[in-house]
Amino acid sequence: METVRLASYSILINGEPRGHITPTRGIKQGDPFSLYLFLLCAKGLSSLLRHAIGSGQLHAIASCQGGVQVSHLLFANNSLLFCKATPGDCQNLLNILALYEVASGQTINRNKTSIFFSRNTKPEMRGVIRQMLGAQVMEDYEKYLGLPMVGGKSKERSVWEVGDGRSIGIRSHKWLPHPSRFKDGADQDLRTAYQVAFRLNHPHSGEHSFASQDQRLWKKLLSLNMPPKVRTFMWRACYNVLPTKSNLAQRKVQIDSKCSFCGKQDETIQHILWEFPFARNVWALVRGKLQKSNFVTEEFFMLARHMVHRLGRNDLEPWAITSWSLWNTRNRFQFKHVRTHPCEILQQAESLLEEY
Repeated sequence: METVRLASYSILINGEPRGHITPTRGIKQGDPFSLYLFLLCAKGLSSLLRHAIGSGQLHAIASCQGGVQVSHLLFANNSLLFCKATPGDCQNLLNILALYEVASGQTINRNKTSIFFSRNTKPEMRGVIRQMLGAQVMEDYEKYLGLPMVGGKSKERSVWEVGDGRSIGIRSHKWLPHPSRFKDGADQDLRTAYQVAFRLNHPHSGEHSFASQDQRLWKKLLSLNMPPKVRTFMWRACYNVLPTKSNLAQRKVQIDSKCSFCGKQDETIQHILWEFPFARNVWALVRGKLQKSNFVTEEFFMLARHMVHRLGRNDLEPWAITSWSLWNTRNRFQFKHVRTHPCEILQQAESLLEEY
């Protein structure tokens, strides 16, 4: 703590450092040293508690019969201390906390301190301990970090014991805030859940047999000779999870959804990789069937299905890698304001394909 009190800071005024500010209340919030200071203080408190447990001054609680003994749990903003509900344990705990306050310079806020008693603690003992600690009593129906303080022997109130999943009622248990879309009597499995999710995310795709087509799509794409990062990119593009401006805006990010290149259309995956004029200039340079392809669709996923059905391996590999190169070009322009010529984009894609 001597080092902390002697530390000084300077501030920039017109681009030049000025003054030496010496803090009088410890390090400032956000200082990188605060993390290490917290660990040092937490280690000191933990050592005091463990020593008291070892010497019999405090008695930890067992997680179960013959289980692990727990005396304390330390978090960034909260600490949970466990001991027996006896005047002796409480007095020893107060002594430890007083020693910690003197050594660290921190003071316990009694207004933010709560006590929790087990159900078999007598009311008279609760009153004595409450008076000793000078804190409010937390009722057993309250929650901490989102979980109830008491679950009893049955953990049904706080967690689900899934096991192999056979006892979970998909339709009877209330998993969702809206009515279930599963049909009674149907054979519900992972594939069925996937199909439901797909129909929700693609309301205009209809009731066609997309599952088998999906399988053929990914079987062909994953068999292409291209780097893993391109395969991952294609998956993210097909399922519309790339961080385009349009996707960010739909997720309530305060951002203009318009394309950075044209400034007119929303920046969707389909727009940035296929439709807008700059991308079309790149595709016009690609040899083969891609050069004359003008397939129009609102979703990149539908474009991918069209390409897999229409193109062979020799055309699919340049299409996938060039799409990846277009996305990197977009990122360079978005974050570094660097423009890349269409010929250079195609050369980068061809070089990556040849190297791999």
